Amino acid sequence: MASALHADHFSGASINYTCNGGGFYTITLDLYMDCAGVPVTPQQLRFENDCGTVFTLTNLLPTVSEEVSQVCPAQVGNTTCNSGAFPGFIRHRFVRTLFLASCDSWRFSWWVCCRNVLVNVVNEPGTYVSTTLNNATAPCDDSPVFEDDGIPFVCVGEPVLYNPGVTDPNGNTLSFALVSAQFGAPNPFPVTYEPGYSGAAPIPGITMDPLTGQMSFTPTIIGNYAVAYQVSTFDAFGNLIGTVIRDLMFVVIPCPGSPPTTNGLQNASGGAVILSPFVLEVCDGQQFCTDLVFTDPDPGQVISVISNALNLLPGATFSVAGTQPATITLCWTADAAQLPVNVYLQAADGTCPIQNVASVSVLLQAAVPSPVLPNAGTPGNIAVCGNEPPVDLFALLGGSPDPGGNWTTPSGAFHSGTFLPGAEALGVYTYTVGNACVQANSTVTVSSLNPDPGSDASLVLCSSSAAVVLFQSIGGTPDAGGTWSGPAGAMNGIFTPGTSPPGNYVYTVGGGGCPAVSSTLAVAVNPAPNAGSDAALTLCSSGAAQ
Repeated sequence: MASALHADHFSGASINYTCNGGGFYTITLDLYMDCAGVPVTPQQLRFENDCGTVFTLTNLLPTVSEEVSQVCPAQVGNTTCNSGAFPGFIRHRFVRTLFLASCDSWRFSWWVCCRNVLVNVVNEPGTYVSTTLNNATAPCDDSPVFEDDGIPFVCVGEPVLYNPGVTDPNGNTLSFALVSAQFGAPNPFPVTYEPGYSGAAPIPGITMDPLTGQMSFTPTIIGNYAVAYQVSTFDAFGNLIGTVIRDLMFVVIPCPGSPPTTNGLQNASGGAVILSPFVLEVCDGQQFCTDLVFTDPDPGQVISVISNALNLLPGATFSVAGTQPATITLCWTADAAQLPVNVYLQAADGTCPIQNVASVSVLLQAAVPSPVLPNAGTPGNIAVCGNEPPVDLFALLGGSPDPGGNWTTPSGAFHSGTFLPGAEALGVYTYTVGNACVQANSTVTVSSLNPDPGSDASLVLCSSSAAVVLFQSIGGTPDAGGTWSGPAGAMNGIFTPGTSPPGNYVYTVGGGGCPAVSSTLAVAVNPAPNAGSDAALTLCSSGAAQ
């Protein structure tokens, strides 16, 4: 293994395998290193199983070394990988092909003595990653493939969307979980986390979707973080085929702006149903389209999007409309033989030198055809105040709707089915029950009981002007029938210049059981111009000028 001098620049690792047939496998070790460190040294891989086999491959040299720095294209030549100042990282790939006899418990492992200085881990323990394979149950299977290949740089104080972009070449089912980072030589041990951190929470507030691998969090402390996650592979019968643990360093930095963001899928049409923000159920043989929109909080940013959709979905179309927001439209005639599959999307806003990036994966999974026509109930409606408790939309449907369906918002995005008054858009919410092949829809229309006081405005009058009705000067479309108060207290809503005092006049309206709301009209009075009074002047024709 590498010495401590070299090991403190290792920033990530994972081991993958590809079956070549006849019991031969190509094993790939990916190591991520900080280019500010020293060159990589020869590595080794340990192989063992419960069938009695243990051996080690030594003196492995990288077959490919590729820079994977998260910098904008214009600054690639200015990273530490190229003698520049900007942070640079390189991925070293070690590849070896060998024969692996049939056994249900193969384990491939790599370790090194130390780590980078980290916020969430005590001291600098070693790094250990492992991959397992059950080639007795699955005689020739490939491990999952990672689309993302760099060290993530994320923004302190900003919401982060990160996805490793994992796909399975054999169409197996994947499951994701955050796990404890490890060290070992050769047996693994969990690292010791600083108080407030753990393997399941390497960054406070982080979540990982077990279906898509989607990570979401908002970091609050600048520094390096060890994040380890496990990808498990299951065959069509639910048998565990293998696992891959990837240990990766996340770098939290202050950013000159915010990263792109998205609320997930919306506007599914044809043979598709949105099951969650990043899970889409599709019907075999039917065409569908769906959208996903990336926006950026910083005005003027130009969002670019890349994806592996066309590589994974034969015959699909993938288009991006606009740059802020950027609307992605994916259309495909579903082929169950290609499913399930995770489609990776990465959005970048062009910030230099370190790019602000968001990445997501959309899981496409096949629906199970059903001859039974589902019942979505009959449409319902409700009018709400802005301060009411959450509303269960399903309870508002008429008839006898089948439970377990999915809701979408007026914009077509996935919705939980619990409406939050005052926090969510009014309009028509759609309930879909069944699956992508056989489905029924119904709706609940949500309107507002909230009174409208109009919007704040200002009014400038002349002291000689006639009396005015204040209601006519409020902004927006205020409801009539409210009350007025001003600097002198309650009043009738008629302002008389020269008599009524200038200042703020408040219009308050209530009704429908909702709390009263107000708008303010700022009234100013300017004095009328004074031209003086009429007079006469008599002059002599020979007098001096006056």
